[in-house]
Order: sequence, then structure tokens, then C-alpha cells
Amino acid sequence: FFEKTGFPGVIGAIDGSHIAIFPPQTEREHLFINRKLYHSLNVMLVSSYSNEILAVNAMHGGRTHDSRVFRSSRLFHHLERRQEAGERGSWLIGDSAYPLMPFLLKPILNAPMGSPEFRYTQHITTARCAVERCIGILKGRWRCLRKERALHYQPEFAAHIVNACCVLHNIAVKWRIPPNEIYLEDIDQEAPIPCNDVNENDAEQIRRNIVRWYFE
Repeated sequence: FFEKTGFPGVIGAIDGSHIAIFPPQTEREHLFINRKLYHSLNVMLVSSYSNEILAVNAMHGGRTHDSRVFRSSRLFHHLERRQEAGERGSWLIGDSAYPLMPFLLKPILNAPMGSPEFRYTQHITTARCAVERCIGILKGRWRCLRKERALHYQPEFAAHIVNACCVLHNIAVKWRIPPNEIYLEDIDQEAPIPCNDVNENDAEQIRRNIVRWYFE
């Protein structure tokens, strides 16, 4: 990430992507209706700059907020343990839907034009394009993941299909198989639902240090 974007310490870019599913036959059906009013899984994906999928969590319905999907993932607990053990200097990058954490950085909203905070936000936004591109390639290869297709299975089995597609995607990336296309329709033009940052003084200080060291 640093070589390509100039943003230091990044281990991956994180985003959520909705995978349409057939309305499940369960009393929990309402948990799968997303804010665009169709049934889906809200899938957490973390990618490298070279389009490799580093982590996936496909176990939540479309109603679940991105931040909750992340907090329930094995990746979150792994990073939390590393942070508690005193490891520093590496982080994920996400959008405003995610909480600011010592191991997860996000843009600074409404940063003044030309300020160090603005330059930081520009770099983090550019770096985040990696995961959007990765999702586009994933859905370009495996068309069953597209909104217009929808997976006609119960949510648990649909999650297995998503996981399998991610594994096959990584095999294709490893063997440098060119993507069929990049599915651009996946990019959500709506602003993400912001996640409030509560009691994250350490994370705020880390972000201030990065702005001061690299963007002033």
C-alpha cells in the first residue's frame, strides 16, 4: 500500500458489500432486509492492494451495520489481541461506516481544503479504492454474487457460497488470471451510515500523529 499510495503501515482495506439472497424462510427475515429494501448478506471484505482477499465475514444479514459485522469477525479479535499485546504501527483503512480504532483508520470528515487533514483523507480515500476494485473483480468473475442474480438459498448456505467464491478469486489472483470484467455497479453511491467514535483517545492520537508525521 505504501509503495502504491504513499500511505504508511496499511495491512489491508476494509469494506462491506451486499450480496443479494432470496427472501429466507425464517422468523428472522427482517434481519436480512437492507437499507435499499432488498434481502441480502452484508459481507465484510478486506483486500490487499493487489486484489487478494485477506479476510471475509459473510455471516450477517443486510440490516447489520458494517461496524458490527467487523466487530464480530475473527479478524477484529485478532487485531484487538495484537493491540493489547503492545503491537503498533499497522492498521486497516476503512470509510466512515467503521469506528476509529488504534488498528483501523478512516477519513477525517469536512477537513479544510489544503490542510494536512485534507491530504491525509485524500490518501486514505485513494488507498481504499483497492477494496472497491477487488469487490468489482470478485463480482465480475462470480456473477451469482451480483444483485440482479440473488442466491436462492438459505443465508447459511449462501454464506458458504460467498466464502467459496472468495477462495476461487484468490486462486485466480495468485495465478494471474485476468478478470473477466470489473463489476462497477457494486459501488454504493450513497454515503455510508457513520459510526460514532466513543472513547477512542488512543486511536485519535495515532491518527493525529500520522497526519503530523506524513502529511504536514
